Amino acid sequence: MIAASLQLLHALYAIAAKYGKSYCFPSQEKILELLKIHYDISISRRTLNRWLAFLEGEGYIFRTRRHSRGKDGQIHFQSTLYRFGKKALRLLKKIAYPLRKLLNSPVCHKWHNNSPSKSQVNRRVPPATPTGETPEVANQRFKEIMDYYLGRRAEK
Repeated sequence: MIAASLQLLHALYAIAAKYGKSYCFPSQEKILELLKIHYDISISRRTLNRWLAFLEGEGYIFRTRRHSRGKDGQIHFQSTLYRFGKKALRLLKKIAYPLRKLLNSPVCHKWHNNSPSKSQVNRRVPPATPTGETPEVANQRFKEIMDYYLGRRAEK
């Protein structure tokens, strides 16, 4: 199940990284839309909730239900807050460096935060330059790399 949920974990992390936060609170509709656009994964909302429950059960993410009380006294539900556990951050770090190196790009998608890190600015290291690939080609390369990585993980 981790192989199927890895793209979901990456999508959540990309949303958080886009805003420079260690958490995010996208709607389930937005998550489904991002999975469809960037990973070509079309799943039901129920399957999304199963994947989220799996990631939470394994300690990759922590979910906090957000709600507020309106002026009429009724409870209004908002999107869920997703925080990343140490296990998820270690896994993403382990995957991210080889991916960036192979893709020769600081990010996998245009909706990531493309600004250089503080260490790059302080060391005057130029950021990695995009390869000029179309998003479809870059996404295909990303899928091939993920398949390779997940295949090696299954062999061990």
